[in-house]
Amino acid sequence: MIDHGFISAERSMHDHRSVRVKLTQKGLTLRDRLSDMQQRHLKLLDQSTMTEADLQRCLAVLEQLERFWSYGSRAQPLSASTQA
Repeated sequence: MIDHGFISAERSMHDHRSVRVKLTQKGLTLRDRLSDMQQRHLKLLDQSTMTEADLQRCLAVLEQLERFWSYGSRAQPLSASTQA
């Protein structure tokens, strides 16, 4: 993120273990755009027919995909409760 100009980091003169990290103007602009996008998505979700249960099932499947992609063949198989 530093290399792409979204944050800056400055080591403390008093304690070299400490680093102050802050958003650059580019980072602040990105944060604002992402925040606006999230708010639009939340409004769209409120208007959709998806239920909380639908979203929970989706989350469970996405977490299983993440484990599969992270651990490959060692991933847990889909359980009967998340296949429905």
